[in-house]
Amino acid sequence: MTVRTDPGLGRIRIPPRALATPAARAAFVALALALGGSGLARADSRVVAIGDIHGDLEAVTEILSRVGLVDESGSWSGGDAVLVQTGDFLDRGADVRGVMDLLRRLQEQAPASGGRVVVLLGNHEAMNLTGFYRDVNPEAYSSFVEEGSQERFEKSWQRHWSWQRRAARRAGRDLPDQGAERERFFANHPPGFLEYQEALEPEGRYGRWLRSLPMVAVVRDTLFLHGGLSEEYADWSLQRINDMAATEIGRYHRCREILLRDEVVVETTEPSDFILQGRLDLQRRIDRFTRAPQSLGDREREEMIFLRECLDYEKWLLVKEESPVWFRGYARGLADDETEALVDEVLGRFGVARVAVGHTPQSDARIGSRFDGKVALIDTGMLRRVYRGQPVALVIDGADAREVRLDGERDLPDGAVGADRPRESGFPTPTVVFRDTEDAPLPFADEDDIIEFLRTARVVEREEVSTGVNRPTKMLLELEGARAHAVFRTVDEQRERWQLPSRVVIANFRDSFRYEPAAYRLSRLIGLDAVPPAVERRVDGKLGSIQLWVNGAMTEKERQEEGLAPPRPLEWARQRAMRKLFDNLVANIDRNQGNILIEKESWRVWLIDHSRSFITRVHLIDPDGITWCEREVYERLKSLDEETIRVQLEGILDRFEIDALLQRWKLVAAALDQGIAERGEEGVLFDWDREEDSTGSP
Repeated sequence: MTVRTDPGLGRIRIPPRALATPAARAAFVALALALGGSGLARADSRVVAIGDIHGDLEAVTEILSRVGLVDESGSWSGGDAVLVQTGDFLDRGADVRGVMDLLRRLQEQAPASGGRVVVLLGNHEAMNLTGFYRDVNPEAYSSFVEEGSQERFEKSWQRHWSWQRRAARRAGRDLPDQGAERERFFANHPPGFLEYQEALEPEGRYGRWLRSLPMVAVVRDTLFLHGGLSEEYADWSLQRINDMAATEIGRYHRCREILLRDEVVVETTEPSDFILQGRLDLQRRIDRFTRAPQSLGDREREEMIFLRECLDYEKWLLVKEESPVWFRGYARGLADDETEALVDEVLGRFGVARVAVGHTPQSDARIGSRFDGKVALIDTGMLRRVYRGQPVALVIDGADAREVRLDGERDLPDGAVGADRPRESGFPTPTVVFRDTEDAPLPFADEDDIIEFLRTARVVEREEVSTGVNRPTKMLLELEGARAHAVFRTVDEQRERWQLPSRVVIANFRDSFRYEPAAYRLSRLIGLDAVPPAVERRVDGKLGSIQLWVNGAMTEKERQEEGLAPPRPLEWARQRAMRKLFDNLVANIDRNQGNILIEKESWRVWLIDHSRSFITRVHLIDPDGITWCEREVYERLKSLDEETIRVQLEGILDRFEIDALLQRWKLVAAALDQGIAERGEEGVLFDWDREEDSTGSP
């Protein structure tokens, strides 16, 4: 048997007798993974790949049974086939423990019949292994509850409260109310949390296994990974990627051990506090060293250097947007030459025919294919409760690649691909008709068609917009006879500090085109038709956002200069109230008269230019501005769960921006609830009636 390992390692020939026993085969599989996760598949063996599972044991078992890899008892029945799972088997679903048990069991059983199971790390495994448990389903925690859990939890609470007192003294701030803090603690750490955390530790029931998993692997003629290889990592070897992932996971654990030992944090300290307290502790060490260099021993000096590297985690492969587990470039946007050139470089680098990735749910719950079959997109939204998808397997048999579903199969298409996010049809029905360059309704059946138009239409003309700090470009787009104007923004700047005109200083400020699609998706998610459709797109090699142009509109500045009064004051006041509510939600620090558009005939208000929104501030920018709310928007603010919000915005906003948004979401809902309690529903909630013509103000 000849085994290909990493391209830089050549080939290793293994005598058949060396794999005579199951134990020997299992050991060899582990060795191969350590050498870069590369292929052991026989040239004629079948390769089956499945994407994101997210704790849906029933769905993954169904598809594995459908392709003949497991029997009725859930045991391996796939013979010499190779199963590849491309990560994200943790989080969101209820039965992550059952899924892990299944994958581990199949890994142990498959070698006995010449098969193999390759399980890869996704971004959710990386998050869990570095202390980010934000997406763990409370039901998943409950499966880890054991005798003595309650007593253990009470002791953990006592440690947490003692830590809170110490942290408050060090920071010179008031201690939070103990009753409220206890309530918050138990809400954030459901029964089973501590046992789950322990099970993922390096020596825990699942921790050692998780840390043995590679991030990337080559099996026969296919490169498998969760997200994709961006330009930054395209020239890295498999071994270098996998080694770096393992190093960073180990680095986090060592950093946590130091901070726990010194009582800087406790086991339940949340990631944001962990990082904050760690940096404060590092600064104290630096200050001590500056005052008295000889006061630190060798160990303390080494730990100081180590903590500096550890707490600079934004640069880690595990968390960077361009990393192999977070990158979405293969699935997003147009099938442009630049992206295809990157794919070709990766395929040539590893000597494979295709790359298969998960991470980005396909809109039609089918396997997508790009660049004439060079990329297979295999995340089909298996967790139905969240993604409304189905379990699907990619089956590679010889030179053929096909999609197998529970209800049928088909050859893998050469170029078709679903949208890169859950479909816009999952949003409330829009109440507006968008128009072309001749002011006629655009010939699109639904919002999904508009999004596809923005993503794929040909750029016919372009001109620089004279207004706006970031100088966007106005473009004329054309697709199959449909023509419409759009605005293209490419600004993407980040600063450590940014001072507002009010002299408030914003830390880690970012001015980015990405926030325009995020604002659009969020507005649609809550049922607010006030932000024109916007998507990410690459034009002439530049990545940016492209947004439908609003025809026949004036700015609020122009309205005031011309002295025009709204014909329906009550409707105008309601639109103003919804604008203030939305700006609080997205933390827009740059709303001005130039980025409020008003259609001249209908007086509908459109909100544009959100590039300076979604700061990680958890406080509302104008809480007194939350007065009225359209009833449907209020109902969605109250009913939408965090998981749905994360799914819709993941990949556009980073985890910290989403976390901050969720906190503001709760504050907005609470402000409305308080208003209802004080003034009644009729004093806060309204239903749109754009024909009303009466006075009013929020």
